[in-house]
Amino acid sequence: MLGQIGKQQGVIGSVIVGHDGLLIANTMPSDMDAESVGVWALGVYMNTEHVTKKMGHDRVHQVVSRTPRGYVVIADFGGGLLVTVTDGNETDQLIPLMRTITLLVN
Repeated sequence: MLGQIGKQQGVIGSVIVGHDGLLIANTMPSDMDAESVGVWALGVYMNTEHVTKKMGHDRVHQVVSRTPRGYVVIADFGGGLLVTVTDGNETDQLIPLMRTITLLVN
């Protein structure tokens, strides 16, 4: 799964983190703390899911955050979260990446 995502243009790396916060796998470069990225993403996901449920929705499938340096895509695949970090703000790269992630996690 991570290898296929890593081939997408603009992807810096990915992590898979369990819903308990434990790091399962990663392809992050050595200068990025994969464990911290996973825990932070889990916090973002849990807060988003809480608010979304208050709004009457059942589940959060993906959270996409745009940052000055790129995008962070958080996808729930049932057994945990897939977190992918990209560089650049080109939506032309983001859409195919989101499509690939959706196909892999569903």
